[in-house]
Amino acid sequence: MIIHSSEELQVYIRKFISERNITLEYLSSIMNISATALSSRLHQKNISIKLLLEICNALNADIDITI
Repeated sequence: MIIHSSEELQVYIRKFISERNITLEYLSSIMNISATALSSRLHQKNISIKLLLEICNALNADIDITI
């Protein structure tokens, strides 16, 4: 899948989490942050690569970034 904006990426991550019945509480506990903090970060205008990698690591998912 090719994603062209951080907004598309955030929607995709939320959909990925939802489709797998992963709660924000569960994911945030793996990431050692609060569910509120994770939710807030997933709704920011821009998502950082650091946060993206933390989420992928917590989900045991891969990401490929091409420049």
